[in-house]
Amino acid sequence: NPDLTGKYLDLEEFIQEYYNNNKHLKLVIIDPLAGLMFDDAKSAYNYIYDYKQTRRLQDIAIDLGISILAIHHNRKSESKKAIQKMSGTQGITGAAEALWVLEREDNSTTGHLTIKGRELEDDLIVLNFDKSTLEWVHLKRKNMLNFFILIRILV
Repeated sequence: NPDLTGKYLDLEEFIQEYYNNNKHLKLVIIDPLAGLMFDDAKSAYNYIYDYKQTRRLQDIAIDLGISILAIHHNRKSESKKAIQKMSGTQGITGAAEALWVLEREDNSTTGHLTIKGRELEDDLIVLNFDKSTLEWVHLKRKNMLNFFILIRILV
């Protein structure tokens, strides 16, 4: 097993070793993405650094034939485009194969999931959060995408 006693986890090594011992691995979820990215304050909000960090995740996914879902936060400031609301530089969004942005107003159970990707048709899905089951329930969508397409996801 990888040494987890150090300050930072070697994510590539960890995923590779886990995959070697568990060939059925199809999905890795990283929450939050920022927890893996910033070694120091000088690296924060640097396009090249952000791109390289998220690109390394994409490279792992491609090499192993798996999907990586990285959870990231939105900025507090307003923007008309959902993708521009993601925190950090465009280096984070530039390396991703697909971006899913979930937005909702404070105290609202209705959310809007914007989907953009290199090989995907843009989509907007309206969801409702069911507090009794703690699930997001599909209400309607802009385009009918095939949900069964296997894609590599990085947010």
